[in-house]
Amino acid sequence: MKDMKAAFVSTAGPILREVWMNRIKTSLCGDQRDGFVETIVFNTALMRRRIRDPHLVMEMTEAGQASRTDIAVCYMSDRVDRELLKNLKNRIESLQVGDLRMNQQSLAEALFKRKWFNPFPKFKYTERPDTAAACLLEGKVVVLVDNSPSALILPTSILDMIEEANDYYFPTITGVYLKVSRTLITIATVFLHRFICCLCRI
Repeated sequence: MKDMKAAFVSTAGPILREVWMNRIKTSLCGDQRDGFVETIVFNTALMRRRIRDPHLVMEMTEAGQASRTDIAVCYMSDRVDRELLKNLKNRIESLQVGDLRMNQQSLAEALFKRKWFNPFPKFKYTERPDTAAACLLEGKVVVLVDNSPSALILPTSILDMIEEANDYYFPTITGVYLKVSRTLITIATVFLHRFICCLCRI
């Protein structure tokens, strides 16, 4: 009896937020029951559940000398632009930052310096796993940052900024029609607003 020993093991897990219903980018159809959370493991699982192709690659790395924030670079190995992927990996590995205080936003600003002569976006955000999965199947790269409830998608263009989640669920013709309509409305709002106001005063 004197040689008996006991070991105490803590089985309590960290307090995590459950996968939540996305209320920011809702759609007329499609799954609205889940959205990204602050835990990177949950976010990778949400996309892996939608894409079970063995070509789906999720490479884990970290950035920030003090914070050592986990980063997941997700892509389809048979569809991704290799030059873009290599450039992105090199940028992440060569980051010289002490920490990522604002998580994903800090990473985006460190990767792509803002230039006054180029106002067009270089990436876009989404909080919907289905949208991120659709972008992966299109050959894009999705970057997940721990403690951030959204995904960073690149490359992107000005047309991606007017894209909505409904476009992935409607037929192709309907999706193209909606994109063209939003583009024309955006151009008319930005460039023809003053001209129309002047005509109304006459």
